[in-house]
Amino acid sequence: MGSNSHQFGGVWGSSPMLNTANIKEKIITKMDNYLDSYRVALEAAKGIKTIQEIAKEYDVHPVQVSDWKKKISEGVSDVFSATKK
Repeated sequence: MGSNSHQFGGVWGSSPMLNTANIKEKIITKMDNYLDSYRVALEAAKGIKTIQEIAKEYDVHPVQVSDWKKKISEGVSDVFSATKK
């Protein structure tokens, strides 16, 4: 059978170097998407505009805006209902 030095050759030997710039770009894109969702949810929670107006302005489906509004409203109630330890 011989040496096991080539055992991982197919996995590690053919892998390209880790591209840190690509990873950073993906993280930034994900954070931008998260912040955009948060902005839409806050806009909806304020109640100044209708869900339809917000959806049209941000090019998002009205149901998605309603879901985000519900989640942010639930999250706020959790913050204020927490007891001191």
